[in-house]
Amino acid sequence: MNSRKQEARQLLDRATALSRSGDMISAIDLLEQASRLDADDKDVFETLAALYMLTSAPPQNRLHVYERLTIIEPEVCHHWYNLGNVQRVLNKLQDATAAYMQGARHCRNAHDVLALDCGLASIAVAAEDRRSAEVHLIRAMEMIPEHELLAYRRAEFSKAFGREPRSLDDIENLSLECFAEIGREEEAVGLLELVWEAFTPMPAFLREGAVGSLQYVDVRAKLSDMFFTVAQWHERWGKAGSAIEKYRCACEVHEATFQHRARWRVEIALQIGEGESRRCIALSLALNAIGVMIMEAGLGSYARWYLELAVKADGENAEARLNLDLCQSAEDW
Repeated sequence: MNSRKQEARQLLDRATALSRSGDMISAIDLLEQASRLDADDKDVFETLAALYMLTSAPPQNRLHVYERLTIIEPEVCHHWYNLGNVQRVLNKLQDATAAYMQGARHCRNAHDVLALDCGLASIAVAAEDRRSAEVHLIRAMEMIPEHELLAYRRAEFSKAFGREPRSLDDIENLSLECFAEIGREEEAVGLLELVWEAFTPMPAFLREGAVGSLQYVDVRAKLSDMFFTVAQWHERWGKAGSAIEKYRCACEVHEATFQHRARWRVEIALQIGEGESRRCIALSLALNAIGVMIMEAGLGSYARWYLELAVKADGENAEARLNLDLCQSAEDW
């Protein structure tokens, strides 16, 4: 350990003792000295950040500390969250959004997802973007419904827009009411698309963080039902690419629920005939993608069924044929 690093550690030890005795100001002074001696000492910057928080230091003071922590430990989600919070308070909303999204790459659990969504929801409220704010809160409410931070953001939303953000159950019930009335189908699909925006598998943190945090099968099944309904309507409206993507997402969220639907959809599509060749090609591509996804999950027999249907839907789909051969070879081995 070089002399500067050693001196910084000594200052950290003295600052820790002072903070325990209640002398926060002197402790902060020593830590600031230590941070100038060793800009890579995580303990120095984390302790300084904690004392800044305890003493309600100005956000500008905290900004450089969190910026440094994201450099020292860029893989730690809460460093980016804290940086985003400080930038948001300083009205640097674009910087704050970028920090939250960077943190999203490193989500590890439901708490991480919820914290980032609450931050992004607050930025959307400030921008008077009700839809975006509600999308973030819909997802957050399914993570940890009783979290104190979420309660604060919900109150912030209500004050700005004059109503509570809608939950997954609220949207399901409202959409059913719309579907029950002739001429309100677009309104119903629009409601379900809020859920699609909240739980689509892009970007990566939604797949790995949000969807991965939904441990209850009934929630996953509900999401799958909603995506499937949106896909059906998009198909009716001639939005084939969007429909296929939503069918695939229904499979990702709750694969078991999707399997019997996939069989039903494909069998109908294959009976359409040559007049709908483009549709068969599109379905073949989708089935191939689903088959590969299931094959990678180690479910060879299920994957082979999808890949066989992909080849049946479009005999010219060389990729599907190759994947089917690989799947059969793996089973033979």
